Amino acid sequence: MAQLATPPGATLTIGVPVFNLQALLVLVLTPLFTMRLIAEERRNHTWPLLQSAPLTTGQIVLGKLLGLWLFLGLVALSGPLMLLTLSVGTQLDQGLLFSNTVGLLLLLFSQIALGLYCSALTHAPVVAALSTLLIQAGLWLADLLSNDENSAWHTLSPMHHFQNFNNGLLDSRDAVFFLLFGASFVLLTWRRLARS
Repeated sequence: MAQLATPPGATLTIGVPVFNLQALLVLVLTPLFTMRLIAEERRNHTWPLLQSAPLTTGQIVLGKLLGLWLFLGLVALSGPLMLLTLSVGTQLDQGLLFSNTVGLLLLLFSQIALGLYCSALTHAPVVAALSTLLIQAGLWLADLLSNDENSAWHTLSPMHHFQNFNNGLLDSRDAVFFLLFGASFVLLTWRRLARS
């Protein structure tokens, strides 16, 4: 790299791959954390007890979603904090770090909402985890295998939208996608549980 006239900075060579790896870990590990959110409650017959609390079904769903998002968000923030230690010896691109952190937190939110919905569909936590993982992997693989730049699979793939954040582009369309993706599954979860 010393041979290049304008070598890429540490943020580009170290930070971007770290965030890419964290995004893949979100896709793989989120189903394991979300699988028991509701399925375990229903399997152990503690869901009626939870519903007897002075809370609405919507508040229970939001509480489970936000609780796990805050917990996993703190874990996800360890990556950017680790990268900030590089500022001792080099100049970091703060904008690129910020966009990746925002993208990672939004990706995490949307995947937790998807896992919460899959957990609400079944009494078996393993089935919830596998269904969440299959949906995530299906969307990602469809995006990767799509050759057309204007393909609908690009629009539906969370990893495709994360790549803009990973490249340092804060695009409101990508942020709105994650928020709508997550909100849709939260609404579906609430409707599913309200009917049961």
